[in-house]
Amino acid sequence: MGTSAIKSLFYIRLIAVIFILIAITIAVAFQFRLQHTQVHLPLCQAHAVY
Repeated sequence: MGTSAIKSLFYIRLIAVIFILIAITIAVAFQFRLQHTQVHLPLCQAHAVY
């Protein structure tokens, strides 16, 4: 019984770590996209003027 409890705890930690990694990846990608649009929008507006 003790080993199964340790195994389940290990799997719970593994899943938690995977979820955290996915969340960080999404956050970084979202922030990068946000900065990307902030850089591109003024350029697009400048191009629209000409």
